[in-house]
Amino acid sequence: MITLMKIGPYNSIKKGLTKYESLKLLTLNKFDTEINQIQMMECLKNKETFFLKFDCIVVSKFNRAQSTVKCLLDNKFLKNNITIKDSSDLNEILFDVGSLCTKNEYNKFGSNIIRRRFLDYFVNDNLAETQQQIRLRIENIERYLGFLDKKYKNILCISHTFFIKLFLIYRKNKGLFTEPHIIKKFIDTEEKIMQFCETNNI
Repeated sequence: MITLMKIGPYNSIKKGLTKYESLKLLTLNKFDTEINQIQMMECLKNKETFFLKFDCIVVSKFNRAQSTVKCLLDNKFLKNNITIKDSSDLNEILFDVGSLCTKNEYNKFGSNIIRRRFLDYFVNDNLAETQQQIRLRIENIERYLGFLDKKYKNILCISHTFFIKLFLIYRKNKGLFTEPHIIKKFIDTEEKIMQFCETNNI
């Protein structure tokens, strides 16, 4: 079994910057951060035994993903002998909040406008990362997980909201990159796409 999990909760504000300014850096991978351990433990309540079934973890190379794994290890949620592998293919989709919306728009509409514009930019192939690059990463990780699935019984992949969502959509509909507008059928921009530590089996 392969399970995808969103990273744990983290502080998205860089010291000395506003949230909007911090998000502009974060979404372009010019700023990274560790998870908030206290909030992470809240997310993990009643999941003390859930993670013990996993034999292998594949994790994004971003610090907020790496520190999610560290928290699981430090708090004994994982087997001591679990295999851990890094993959940049699981990194978050690169996009520029500064091109998606202005500071005033963000202050007025919050994350809703980012989600709405992300979908528009994806459809028109105007994100900082191209559709071709995203598709290549999805296909790479799909092949890699298929290879690992022959060796390990249960695999946990730790990644980020937009990458996980696009990965799941692509598995359901291989036409995502030939008919990119179908993304709007799968994402409600008025709702948070994923909760921290949310899991999906594939």
